[in-house]
Amino acid sequence: KGRIRLRSFYARRFLRLTPPFALFMILLLTGITCSLYTVRPIGLIISFLYLYNYIPHFLLDGEISHTWSLAVEEQFYLVWPFLITLLPRRTLAMVALGAIALAVAAAYLLPLTKFYHGGHLYALRQVFPVDRWFFPAAGPIMVGSLVAVLAFQRPVATRILAMAAYALPLSAALFLSPLYLPVELLRAAFVFQAAGISLLLLTSTTPPFTTTIT
Repeated sequence: KGRIRLRSFYARRFLRLTPPFALFMILLLTGITCSLYTVRPIGLIISFLYLYNYIPHFLLDGEISHTWSLAVEEQFYLVWPFLITLLPRRTLAMVALGAIALAVAAAYLLPLTKFYHGGHLYALRQVFPVDRWFFPAAGPIMVGSLVAVLAFQRPVATRILAMAAYALPLSAALFLSPLYLPVELLRAAFVFQAAGISLLLLTSTTPPFTTTIT
């Protein structure tokens, strides 16, 4: 209807994510009580707060290590919806593009970052799984967000792209890019892969294509 209702949006996100996550936590705590698992309490708290993508290596527990991606998703939900409602539409594409650039820069720079602690020099990646931090991990999500914004702002151009004969082959080529990209570009492969998936979604939801396959 041309309106964005954040209250309804967050209610749907809550109902989609929180019940299964709460059930998982209950089952996990039951397993811990029965001595089936040994998960550190601090890890449980960090995971429950959707911050597990920032936990250091020495606190990682395999039983909840997968919740880092859920944390990235929740952090995205706390930022992007508000930007959509607050920023002019013409600015959104530039913001998304800037976020993608920041994710790529983080993918290259964070592993090289070092810091001093206790008189010793450490590489940041020795202490933290830096590839799971919001940047660069949110890069693929922001690629999808950029494509969504462009599809809304440039419907004719995106429809032409989606209906082009080369759309599906290009989507596959982008998704398979890690197989042929130079080693120097592999850290940025998530941009190409996310672009391929976005193009596939765009193509599969364009009416003529949908009509053809149904």
